[in-house]
Amino acid sequence: MFCRKSVEEREIIMESEKIFTGLARQFEGTFIEELIPGMLHNFANPLNGIMGRSKLLQKRAQDALPMLIDRNEDRDLIEEIYGKILRDIDLISQESDRFYNLFNDVAAKIHRLHNKNSQSINISELIESEIAFFDFYLDFKHKVEKDLALNRDIPLLEGTPSDYSMAMSTIIRHAMKSMDTCDVRRLSISTECDLDYIYVTFQDTGEHADASVIADFCRSLDFDSLGGPHLNGSLNLISAMALLKKYDARFNAEVDEGCFRFSVIIPYKR
Repeated sequence: MFCRKSVEEREIIMESEKIFTGLARQFEGTFIEELIPGMLHNFANPLNGIMGRSKLLQKRAQDALPMLIDRNEDRDLIEEIYGKILRDIDLISQESDRFYNLFNDVAAKIHRLHNKNSQSINISELIESEIAFFDFYLDFKHKVEKDLALNRDIPLLEGTPSDYSMAMSTIIRHAMKSMDTCDVRRLSISTECDLDYIYVTFQDTGEHADASVIADFCRSLDFDSLGGPHLNGSLNLISAMALLKKYDARFNAEVDEGCFRFSVIIPYKR
């Protein structure tokens, strides 16, 4: 009887865990699409209030200083005290601005992921925004040296922000993960153009055992081979390529002086 009850209890526990896992996955599925936008919206109002009040407090303190000096004999003491107050207010204002920029980095990323409307895109500005978001990965922020050479006057591409955001962030993430065990972690990203194409080049100091396979794939673009064991850790990179293929993008991969260089070549309309 005891054994039968123990089995029943285990089955109940297993069923409970299964139910919890199912509910957790449903929650995770709504997290980015529904919950985070609401969180950002709710954070925005108090954040704007803090920024507005800090600027107003700064102005009022500056306006009040001359009046206090006129009414007090100890001008040096008043100026010293007010100097400290103004420095504190400046710090509050600076930190409010920094928080606002971080907030915008998250909000912009969420907006891009859900923006499926075809429009003109400045790929340099998009990558710059993606890099700002990647600073929320602490390893990327503190352990990866970034070298950006982004042409902000580059021609515009037609496409959906969600496609380009997902593809570019996947390529950056692939480079980031390849450098996990490396002593030197350096990521370089550049954008340039000619009369017909925009070139986005990613170069990293990571370990790419399947670099030759990726190079071959760039030439063949045989997406039927997706999922093969020979891909090792590059399935996500190839998936990003598949996402950009609808824009007639071409790709190139090579190893040069110990660095892995991956290029995305996209035609644009003049």
